[in-house]
Amino acid sequence: MPSLQSIPILLEDGANIKAWDPLGVENYKKIYPTEITYCDTVEEAIADADSA
Repeated sequence: MPSLQSIPILLEDGANIKAWDPLGVENYKKIYPTEITYCDTVEEAIADADSA
């Protein structure tokens, strides 16, 4: 998955990651339990985003 390669780089660069993925969220929480802000809706995830 491309995101699994991108997320560590973004976090290392100090990015604040907000994500919405109704199918993969539980798997991502196992890898990034606190490093990512998990959102309930896509609108919440992209609110105030610099990149979507």
